[in-house]
Amino acid sequence: GGMLNLQTQRGCPFRCLYCTYPHIDGGRLRPGDPDAAGATARRLQDLGAAYLFITDSVFNADEAHSRAVARAFRRHGVTVPWGAFFAPRRPSDGYYDALAEAGLSHVEFGTESFSEAMLKTYRKPFAAADAAAAHAAARRAGLHVAHYLLLGGPGEDARTLEETLDRAETFEKAVFFFFCGVRIFPFTPLWGLAIADGQIAPGQDLLTPVFYRSAGIDAPDIMARVQRQAGGRSHWVYGDG
Repeated sequence: GGMLNLQTQRGCPFRCLYCTYPHIDGGRLRPGDPDAAGATARRLQDLGAAYLFITDSVFNADEAHSRAVARAFRRHGVTVPWGAFFAPRRPSDGYYDALAEAGLSHVEFGTESFSEAMLKTYRKPFAAADAAAAHAAARRAGLHVAHYLLLGGPGEDARTLEETLDRAETFEKAVFFFFCGVRIFPFTPLWGLAIADGQIAPGQDLLTPVFYRSAGIDAPDIMARVQRQAGGRSHWVYGDG
């Protein structure tokens, strides 16, 4: 059996600087029926899925909905492990434990930075301390935890990069995926910023990837710095765009 996907809600209520989801999927969260999600998950399991991935933009955008989905998984006898994308917001008590009891095994956090300045620039709905609290809660629940980090956005410089790398060192049992360079997509706030900066033209075709250039530090410098800090550790994974 392989991995199969399901979606339990559409749209995203967050307005992250670089993200296309609100434009493509809608800017309002539209939860599906949790019981239908449980029935679908069970059907996928019966078809031979060994693992399920929930493709919601942010599974915990509405904690009550995600808890209801977890209860529905249990009701429908879902026994295979599953994972989802989460925002590392400070969770309510017992949140990750409740999901783990329903089979959640992998938490993929869209953290993007551990620098307070960059988190504000990226318009993230959490601060660095919240990400640490979310990580600790997920680890206590016995889950595998990964953080996706997006380096090189507007205002990134040696200091904000240092802040992110230093904080990353304090996270125990985490996998880090470092992406160097923030791709510019049409109709995102970053697109407007890049046009205002003169980095792209208003009508420019962006099908061929174009990455935002931070004035403070360039992509090769970021990559070199991350590689040096990673020191060959297999749980620090880095790539560009």
